[in-house]
Amino acid sequence: MKLLRPTLALAVALALTPLAARAADLPVSYTLAEKPFKAAVTGTSLSFALFSDAACVSQVYISAVLVENVALITKIKQFTPKNDTKLPNTLQLQHTLAGVAAHGNLYLKVTGAGVTPVAGACQAQAAMVPVPTCNDGLQNQNESDVDCGGGNCVLCQVGDSCVVNGDCNSMVCTGNVCQPPLPSCVDGILNNLETDIDCGGPTCGPSCNPGQTCAYSGDCISGICIVGPNQCL
Repeated sequence: MKLLRPTLALAVALALTPLAARAADLPVSYTLAEKPFKAAVTGTSLSFALFSDAACVSQVYISAVLVENVALITKIKQFTPKNDTKLPNTLQLQHTLAGVAAHGNLYLKVTGAGVTPVAGACQAQAAMVPVPTCNDGLQNQNESDVDCGGGNCVLCQVGDSCVVNGDCNSMVCTGNVCQPPLPSCVDGILNNLETDIDCGGPTCGPSCNPGQTCAYSGDCISGICIVGPNQCL
């Protein structure tokens, strides 16, 4: 067993991970023959490529790792059934790939000097990157803020980040921030110079019903505003 220091590239990738909300660190493993691998001296670069299919055709990620920076190299003792061909001495490479964005089942193919795969060149991986959702606590899948906006998730609240008006439940996005809704005659709020909720005033009158507050007769449907209590007749 050999424990090795992390690569500078891995450290940089980890630092940048928050900037790529969909990406994640993915632990992978790969089995290969021990004897040929002795040719992989210090400075040998290994290519870790991930694919979305079991034939390793559709590549979704690739990273170069120096052999001395592979996180863990373990020797595996394989069992050979009686009268079967003796299996080669086997090693297992274990490493964490940073910034993997592809999700679902993934397959790993490692290439480089001394790499002779055991159990196939395209090896299935147990770990996978979680599928983005609207409740994963991450800003991904085109969301304008965490778990909201972007057309896939619920609308964002006032104060959340936005790109277009349609990202906000108020339908008002200014300066990339969701703003309170614009005053209207149907917003259920006493504003917009109304004399009562959604009625009266220069914008929403004449529309107040009997008993609602008015300032002038023109605020009322009846055309009569009783000045004393300031109510529509």
